[in-house]
Amino acid sequence: MNYEDPIAVSHMIPATWWLEHKSCKYILSVLVHKNNKDIATRPAQLPPGPTRNTVREKTRSLIGSDRATAKGNRRIEVVDEDGATRTVRVGEVEADAKRAQVDGMRSVIEKNKIDSIERKISIMQKLEELYVGRHGREWYESQLLHLVNQLPGMLGGGGVDIGRGDRNIGGEATTTPQSGVTNPASGDSSE
Repeated sequence: MNYEDPIAVSHMIPATWWLEHKSCKYILSVLVHKNNKDIATRPAQLPPGPTRNTVREKTRSLIGSDRATAKGNRRIEVVDEDGATRTVRVGEVEADAKRAQVDGMRSVIEKNKIDSIERKISIMQKLEELYVGRHGREWYESQLLHLVNQLPGMLGGGGVDIGRGDRNIGGEATTTPQSGVTNPASGDSSE
């Protein structure tokens, strides 16, 4: 065989050699992807692409709302207090859980208010002699009444402010009955 003659060499090579030989699969991949912009011969010279976090954030923003809607509409079985099983949407369950959490926060806030009022009453009782000596028995009792009325289930709405101080124990402005100034806590005029 004359290897100098390209025609003679090409007649000796089978027509499907490039499909059958194991090393030719790499040549095939290069030929198929020769115009692919993602394959570069000098990758170090290419400008940097988006970061992994940027790509994830973009994907999350594109499909996030769709997933949230689909999740909210997904149905699950829930067992009621009476033992009956019913099917509800996940969104309803999440809304109920959030509502319960808010109710829990409100009850904690209410408990903290009650504890604060009880501490004020306790302090006033410990310092009763000081308050009575300085402001008089009537002022002291009205301040205690004002604090007790702030507790849940009591008469509510601030006590009668009698005395000489500018502020009562609850921090609200007070006036003396002789001044004729409207009491901001009750909205009544003492004239």
